[in-house]
Amino acid sequence: MKPTDQKLSLCLWVLATAVGSCIGLWIALSAIVAYINGIISGIIVGTVIFGTSVGIAQWFVLKRSVVNAEWWIIMNLLSWGIGAVAAIVVGQIVWSTISGSESDPGFVGLMWALLTIAAGLFGGLIAVGIVQWLILRHFFQRTWTWLFVVPFSWPAGIFLATILTSPVPELWPVNSLIAAAVAGVIAGFLTYSSLSLALQRPKARGPLI
Repeated sequence: MKPTDQKLSLCLWVLATAVGSCIGLWIALSAIVAYINGIISGIIVGTVIFGTSVGIAQWFVLKRSVVNAEWWIIMNLLSWGIGAVAAIVVGQIVWSTISGSESDPGFVGLMWALLTIAAGLFGGLIAVGIVQWLILRHFFQRTWTWLFVVPFSWPAGIFLATILTSPVPELWPVNSLIAAAVAGVIAGFLTYSSLSLALQRPKARGPLI
């Protein structure tokens, strides 16, 4: 991947991330409902579909500013798959630790379950950020910010989206798409800041090219 003379557009990048999130979530949920039975396999398949959809949508924008931008799709497919596995492992560790003590089936139990989900999500996104950074650093300098942007941007977007859509729980399909769009906007804005910084400092030749 090498930058061209055309600057990466913030508006198009944010829009692509939001649209890719909505499409990815819709396809992922449809595939899980229609074809997937197990929870673990559903998480892995759904996460890979979601991440790949985001990567493809971003690629349509990135290819105007980066040569050989196809690496971006491969990077997202690989990183989100590894992130899904990491999320399951972290969630299992946290849940095993919790279930080893006295658990309350009521409100406290719900809080423990949410903590498990949050830990899995954060752990998975840390893995996503690390894998993507390991690839980006072959092509660009000043990519260390990516390690912090990815794990925090998506949870921040999901948290805000949950607050905005929670008043009408019966409309969960619509709420899910709205949540994906909001999360995509926030993640798109924050990742743009990091990526545009990296595009200013390309390496002369990356070992993956």
